[in-house]
Amino acid sequence: MVKNHLKWSIIVIVLLFSQSAKADDEIDYSIISYEGALQIHEDNTATFEQVVTYDYDSSFNGQYVSLGLAGNVPEHFDIASKPLVHVEKNNQVIADAETILEPLSDGYRLKIYNAGISGDLVEISVTWKLVNIIFPYQDVAELNWKPISDWDETIDRVTFTVTTDKPTKISNIWGHRGYFKTPPKKYWDGNGRYTLEAHDVDDVLELHGYWDSNILNLSVPRLSEKALPRIEKTEQKIEKKSQLLLVIFGRVVPIAIACLTGISLWRFAKVKKGLDRYRSKIGKTRLYEVPEDLSPLLLANDVYQVTFKDIVKSPEEGEFHFEHVVQAMILDLIDRGIVSVDKETSVPTLSIVNLDHCTSSDVAFLDMAFGNRLSVTLDKLFDDFQYDSTIMKRLKKQYSGSQLETEVRKSSQKMAHRIRAMSSAIDKAVTKELATLHLPKIYRPMTSQESKKLHEASGLGCFFSLITFGLTIYFVMKVHMLALLYLLITVVSFGLIFLLGRLTKPYTTLGVITEEGMVRLEKWQSFERMIKEFNTFNAVELEGLVLWNRLLVYATLFGYASKIEHYLNVNHIALPEQFGNIDIGLIRHQMILSTNHFVSTSNHVTTASNFSVSSGGRSGGGGGSF
Repeated sequence: MVKNHLKWSIIVIVLLFSQSAKADDEIDYSIISYEGALQIHEDNTATFEQVVTYDYDSSFNGQYVSLGLAGNVPEHFDIASKPLVHVEKNNQVIADAETILEPLSDGYRLKIYNAGISGDLVEISVTWKLVNIIFPYQDVAELNWKPISDWDETIDRVTFTVTTDKPTKISNIWGHRGYFKTPPKKYWDGNGRYTLEAHDVDDVLELHGYWDSNILNLSVPRLSEKALPRIEKTEQKIEKKSQLLLVIFGRVVPIAIACLTGISLWRFAKVKKGLDRYRSKIGKTRLYEVPEDLSPLLLANDVYQVTFKDIVKSPEEGEFHFEHVVQAMILDLIDRGIVSVDKETSVPTLSIVNLDHCTSSDVAFLDMAFGNRLSVTLDKLFDDFQYDSTIMKRLKKQYSGSQLETEVRKSSQKMAHRIRAMSSAIDKAVTKELATLHLPKIYRPMTSQESKKLHEASGLGCFFSLITFGLTIYFVMKVHMLALLYLLITVVSFGLIFLLGRLTKPYTTLGVITEEGMVRLEKWQSFERMIKEFNTFNAVELEGLVLWNRLLVYATLFGYASKIEHYLNVNHIALPEQFGNIDIGLIRHQMILSTNHFVSTSNHVTTASNFSVSSGGRSGGGGGSF
């Protein structure tokens, strides 16, 4: 059950962290089994038979079977003659299969030409004659050999038997696949015959064993030293190192990461607490009067740190929506007598009537909304910003590739520049106007020391994520259960990085709230909270609200205008003369048409400005079939 869970988990991990594509001409097959039988003879030669079974899902030209001569083998270890080959395809003997033996740097490769199609099951049997396969010491004969290494495909099941001509009970053998790999299961018949079994072999299988030296004839020259103490000591070291690595990567490393992460989060919380020194003092009060007489643009910029350019860039997201800002600005200009409304026309008309009290930010806004006109109907605000949304379809019929990309981007350049320039002009005017008001700063920039301490936790999290991600991939390749542990740690690390990024962002984008800024911000937040909860108040609570016109301006900016309008209508409260008993709801509805038009234009321009043409295109290695 555990192995099945591990197998499916490994599949999920591979799908999450890697993507592979096979070339059209790559051979698609699997190796069902590998059966190796090594018979050690008395004269220090050996007979080795390999039986490899292939299952094909595509056509193929043949197979190749390799024999490794790697490992700590004797100096003159080699094959004595060309191997014997037996081929069966779909249980039918293939007698005319051509074979070619090729030397490799660490062994031999036998090519077997045996073409077939998808669905074929091919069994290749190769018998090798080997010489000088073991070290003949005074006390034991030692085998140290890597028969399997660097096969292209994973071998589903490997069975290996080792026997000697002369039986002996003084013997032992070990199978090694590398650290963090499950070692082969070992079976012994009690008289010198060993069987090793392993699954999903995708890299190396090494054999290390010994037998009483009497398995060799006396005519075989013996080496001068004794080897048994060294062999047993070597295997003990390997066993201890395997256990130590499991302890290190299974316990020590995760615990160390958890402790360091905990310390880092504690330091982060400590720094954040200092930065929130004044933020934490902001309560849940409600304010029934306007804190400061600021225009909507100045309020958004100074108190909420949102520029008009930000609002245009993301018109339907963030603290303020574009349509609410525009509606609030128009109501503010009407309230201050700069703009009047003529409701006698079919669509109410806005007219600029008095520039005496106009600020530079008002002028910049009117220039963008009205263009070069002094009067404009409500549904024609921002009418100078026109972009044909169908131009992209037309250009796609004329151009393609990089030329299409160039033409589409060129079509929006002029309008994109115009929107950016006029938005920037409004923000510059707002900045200059705020400078003349000498208002207490709500935020201050973080000091370099504060920034460093605040980002230490995120930096450590990124470092740990890279390490654990690498270890996850490593243990996936080793098909080890530790892959699941490090995948979990990686996911948690990325989650912490995301969380810390969210918590850090206000300080990097806005800054740190000052003591004076806390007072101003608390008043505006209390005022906004009052508007948000407006419908829950009774008449007594609202008696002090005499500046309904200003309240309506800010309620519109915050997106709660409908609540105020409903209350005014139900209670028959009249607005000041400059509103001229106009239908505020109708004005807002007509302005929505203009703002929606501008938002649509802005979105189309942004899409065209960032338009790109996407284009996209593996190879195989050697190991078992061609």
